[in-house]
Amino acid sequence: MRLRFREAGIKRLEAVASGKISAEAHLLKEKEEYLKEIEVLRAQVDRNQEVTRFALENLRLKEEIRRLKSLCDEGQVEMMNEQIKALHNKLLEALDWKLMHESDSLMNEKTKSKGSGVNDDLNELISSQEQDSAWGSNLKEENEFLRMQAIHNKAEMDVLQKKLEFCLDEKEELERYVSELLNKLEEERSSRLEKEAVQQTVVRSSPADVPTIKLNDQLELKTMVDAIAAASQREAEAHERAFKLSQENEELRSKLKSYVEDNKQLLELYEQNAAERNYKGSNEGEINENDTTDHTDAALHENCEEKQVELKKVVDNLEQQLTEMHEENEKLMGLYERAMQERDEFKRMFSSSGTPNRMEPREFECPEKLVEVDGGEDSLDKPHVQFDSKDLEGGTAPLCSLMQDAGESLELNMLGAIEVIPSVKDVHSDLQSEAGNYMEIDQDTTAAKLSEDLNSARAILKQALEKLSYSAKTVNEFCSLEKSFCEIDNLSREIEVTESGIEEKQRHLESVAIISSETKERKALTDSKLSALKYSLSNFSSSVAYFEQREARARMRLNASLSYLDNKKDELANLKKSKAEIEVLLSKIRESESATRSNIVLLKSKLEEESNRQENDKVLFAIDNLDKVDPSQRNLCLGGKATELLKTEEEKSKLQNEIKSSRESLAAIKMRFQDLNKKLMKAEKDMEGVSMEIQKGSKSVEELKFAMESAIQEKNTLLEIAENGKAEIDNLILEYQQSIFYVDLTEAEMKAIDEELKLESRRLEQLQIMRATSGKKVEQWLSHSGLLSEKLGAELQSVWATFEEAKSLLESEH
Repeated sequence: MRLRFREAGIKRLEAVASGKISAEAHLLKEKEEYLKEIEVLRAQVDRNQEVTRFALENLRLKEEIRRLKSLCDEGQVEMMNEQIKALHNKLLEALDWKLMHESDSLMNEKTKSKGSGVNDDLNELISSQEQDSAWGSNLKEENEFLRMQAIHNKAEMDVLQKKLEFCLDEKEELERYVSELLNKLEEERSSRLEKEAVQQTVVRSSPADVPTIKLNDQLELKTMVDAIAAASQREAEAHERAFKLSQENEELRSKLKSYVEDNKQLLELYEQNAAERNYKGSNEGEINENDTTDHTDAALHENCEEKQVELKKVVDNLEQQLTEMHEENEKLMGLYERAMQERDEFKRMFSSSGTPNRMEPREFECPEKLVEVDGGEDSLDKPHVQFDSKDLEGGTAPLCSLMQDAGESLELNMLGAIEVIPSVKDVHSDLQSEAGNYMEIDQDTTAAKLSEDLNSARAILKQALEKLSYSAKTVNEFCSLEKSFCEIDNLSREIEVTESGIEEKQRHLESVAIISSETKERKALTDSKLSALKYSLSNFSSSVAYFEQREARARMRLNASLSYLDNKKDELANLKKSKAEIEVLLSKIRESESATRSNIVLLKSKLEEESNRQENDKVLFAIDNLDKVDPSQRNLCLGGKATELLKTEEEKSKLQNEIKSSRESLAAIKMRFQDLNKKLMKAEKDMEGVSMEIQKGSKSVEELKFAMESAIQEKNTLLEIAENGKAEIDNLILEYQQSIFYVDLTEAEMKAIDEELKLESRRLEQLQIMRATSGKKVEQWLSHSGLLSEKLGAELQSVWATFEEAKSLLESEH
């Protein structure tokens, strides 16, 4: 499916490049195709089982996180703390009520005991002391109970704090686990999209996946920046490759021009050879046509090898024949020298004897003509030819030179043979004239003998003429055979040159094919880069809007955290102020407590003095009653002492009441002091908590500032990337068009080279066929004529014998 989209995009780009479609229509169609491709990808993602499984697991974890957040947001811990505080206050109220109730019961008992007699005062004092001691023991017990209750509450608070910390740790672990799962989900999506698209590096999710993007926006931005950096690096590498390819293209163009020129030359040579073959074919007839149609290329190759072996044998035979011919030539040269010597002798003899000049040519023209015949035979000795079997097998240059020399020798032989025939006729006419002259000179003595010798010489010369005509025919056959060998040699050289050219062109075709594959790969890479960059730029608008939303959210969070930090600072100032007030109250309470204690000590000392004084008065009163005998005086003294005792008793009760009230006030001061201490400790704890919150808030403010700055920077970088991406798209389009041009150029060059290879192969087949036909002709000539050297040697020996016979006749006539 995606390949079909890519092919459609390539076709559209080609249409835009050729001008068939406008750029606006191309952009609209491309946008529609991208939307269709996005829908296909979404459908594939929705149908993926792993993605659905991850989504369900993600929903489950989100629900669990929401539940934990609701537990934390509802403030169950704070509710429990408030409940504990309420219970603690209720306990303190119950204890206060209990203490007040006991103090009221004691006051009632004391008022009831005032109406009792003086005799029970000591018992009341003792009972009041016991009650005071019992009340002090009760206070101690209550204090111990409150201390134990406070320890228990503190332990419960520690347990709850630990539970809260454990819950927070679990929450953090679950958040980490959820973030890991989201990262895995994003990695799975990105891997699937990268597998489907070859070089698609930037993967954007749909608008429904915005909550997941919020958690991984930093990772996405990092991957986008890395992808753009890699794309820029690949662009630089592509520019370098384009420069290298341009240089290679220029070199290939120069090579192509040279190859085109070579091809033109080869075509001209091929046309010339075709014209020559047509001319030769018209002379050769239907035999060559049947031979060319019957043999295939493989059979021709085998026949050529067999014929080369046979030709090697033929050349060996020809070498032997040539050596024999050289020997004959040497013999004829010897004869020629001897004839010249005899001619000189005859000239000297006739000049000395004073015979007429007209007889000299008659008598001595025959040796001259024989010399001419010998000269014609001696022409065979001029080119001394040596053939080698290795030269025939390899088809090398020495074979060509030797074959050319052999051809020249055979042409000379044929020319010599052609010249022999008229020379023989001249000899015959000269002999006739000499015979006539000779008979005129010596008519008396040697007429009959000369006539007989002349008749025999004529017969001998006629036979020599016939034999020389046969030798001329044989020399013509040698000439045609030499031409056939030269033609075979030339065809072999042309075949080798053609094969080497075909091999070179095949190597060049392979190199061009490799270059074409590389250019196609670069074209595909450029296409994938262009499509990925277009896809990323099409999503940049939504990305910019998303980053603007992130910036706005970060700014709102920063403002909220700043307001929260200001509130906490105000709260810390209020707590410090309240702490200072509590410390002032505590100092005042300490002063009042010290004053109350000193007052209690003073009252106790006064009470002890009054009690001591009362005991002394009682003792003195008893002594005075024992001394006085008169009862009236005793009663008067008793009445005066009783009033004093009552006054002292009232003062003592007042002192006791004051001591009791001062003790109650001291207890109240202690309770107040404890309350203020608790409030002071609470204020200190609150200050510590607020200071910690202020520190955390300051850290969060710094983090939010950094996040806002990073969001702004990311937005700016994204805008810069979008601007750079437009320029990169232009460069990629240019590179894509260049790659298309290079691909077309290499394909055209491959087609041209392929056509040249076809022409060369056809020419090679024709040359092989021609060489096979030439080899067959040579075989036929050799099979019909046999050994031409032996035949020519026999004919020359017979001619030499006739000449010897004629020579002997002439010598006998002399």
